[in-house]
Amino acid sequence: MHCANSTHTAAGELYDGSQHHGFVRTPDGTLTQFDPDGGTYTDVTAINDSGTAAGTSQFGSIGEGFIRTADGTISTFAAGRSADNTIPRSINKAGTIVGNYRNADGRYHGFVRAPDGTITIVDHKSQPSFGTVLDSVNDKGQATGVFELNGEYVGFVWKP
Repeated sequence: MHCANSTHTAAGELYDGSQHHGFVRTPDGTLTQFDPDGGTYTDVTAINDSGTAAGTSQFGSIGEGFIRTADGTISTFAAGRSADNTIPRSINKAGTIVGNYRNADGRYHGFVRAPDGTITIVDHKSQPSFGTVLDSVNDKGQATGVFELNGEYVGFVWKP
């Protein structure tokens, strides 16, 4: 299990002996296993109180983000045009998702995905060598994250 919400619904990844799948487990014990169409190695990394989950799944050599609503509808997304690995890390009540993605050059960039699917790239102004990661988002849409500067990780708050 990777995450849970205040209604006691848990989510994460499970291994069935051959590959990893995403799952959502409701308080009554109902376990729903899933993968986005064509996805493998699915991992749920965030779930909000409405039961909307976010995570990542592999499509060949590309890791894409996904959002799964409580009714089971799944949509996938890449945070940037050159993203080779999109990793959602947090989802708020409204469905805003934050996380990071990696480019082919190995740099990480933060992203904010609005409920309408609009993606905003967040790079800290220091232009660090490692990049920027957003870890958490509150219900006001403010996100916390880290960036690497001269070998040290520095925390920051991003506001819309």
